[in-house]
Amino acid sequence: MSRWEFERAVLGSGLPPPARHLLHVLAVFADWPAGTTPAAHTPSLSRLTESSGYGRSTLARHLNTLERAGWLVRMRPAVAAARAKKERTRYRLVVPASPGDGLAASAEDGLASATEGLETGPTSAIAALASAKAGPDMVQSGTSASATAGHKPDLARPQPAYGQPRTPEQLIRKHTDADDEEAAEVAALIQREKHPDNPAAFMRKLANDGELPDWLNRVRQARDRAGRSAAIDRARRSPECEHGTPGGNHPDYPQCALCRRARQASA
Repeated sequence: MSRWEFERAVLGSGLPPPARHLLHVLAVFADWPAGTTPAAHTPSLSRLTESSGYGRSTLARHLNTLERAGWLVRMRPAVAAARAKKERTRYRLVVPASPGDGLAASAEDGLASATEGLETGPTSAIAALASAKAGPDMVQSGTSASATAGHKPDLARPQPAYGQPRTPEQLIRKHTDADDEEAAEVAALIQREKHPDNPAAFMRKLANDGELPDWLNRVRQARDRAGRSAAIDRARRSPECEHGTPGGNHPDYPQCALCRRARQASA
């Protein structure tokens, strides 16, 4: 199976968006056509949290869901090998023979987990069913859905609060006076020079270190240089001066040395 075939199957699946995103991240680390992460380069949980942008608890939850649904197989090393040789869990990506059945089984597992330990009765059964339908990232609270209720906060990676900047461009605009175009150029410059695995997390680090204004200044200086070069080029294409130099007496960028001297003398 090629990577293209696997990713096409993921896009056509009924998996929730976070789970699909995690499969695409794992596909980057896998060798194809085997679809297995190599022993020497299989990602650690820390690397997966950095690459996916998820916290460790969110990552673990989606890995369990995908394994139950049949989209991946985790090949865990023996305890002795993990301790002595630092071996890590490897991942094999597969397309379930019946993706719908796998998802249904996963949903049933979620429903069983949601109802476990609850008191019986019509009210508790309805609440459990509503909680299961809300999905792993959304638990019903009263009559409204809460994105954070029902699980402990992820202490390993602080997550941006609702309404806070999440994209690199939003972070740049928040911590500098850049406009939309400048923020996009700063993000592109950082991506070209630093190649961060997780651009948003890297931008947050630069913001905390107070380095984003320096990157913005570099973009603005490059813009100024480009603007001056374009103006000089236009001046060179303007009419000749009395000494026969094209653009020689241009008001902003005189190309003729004699015209420049005459202007300085009359100033």
